[in-house]
Amino acid sequence: MLVLICVSCINTLRGHRGVSDTVKESKNRNVFVRELQAKSNLFQINDTLKINIKSAWIEKRWAYGDKNSETIPLDEYQLIINTDESSICYFPKFWQIGKSFKESFRRSGKESMMIDISSLPNGGKLEWNVTSGNRRYDGSRIIGKFELILSPL
Repeated sequence: MLVLICVSCINTLRGHRGVSDTVKESKNRNVFVRELQAKSNLFQINDTLKINIKSAWIEKRWAYGDKNSETIPLDEYQLIINTDESSICYFPKFWQIGKSFKESFRRSGKESMMIDISSLPNGGKLEWNVTSGNRRYDGSRIIGKFELILSPL
């Protein structure tokens, strides 16, 4: 019993990379950089594919510290998009968003996706190809474009 109590007190997330669930959490962890927005909350990629964008933001990459509430900022950045489960139910199984196999979005939760970015964007707009296929980016199978615009400071 004593061993069980001791093991339950150990922070197993220590040193693991984290992703904020909301803009508020990102700000509370002091890693928030900037919000992004789409032309419309319901971003239409093609006739059948639409993504309901609830929120999108860039934050510094970070890791958990000794306590789960402790944040250790890392180099580079990550972009997170909160959506709903129905918008990304077939992502990335049948379609992907990205510029290459390495530079593609991945799921970060049941209703969110993210991408690592090495530097902050220079312009006011970020754009990626949307491709069809089975869990692998294929630049020859482009079915649309996905854009996000940096919110004013």
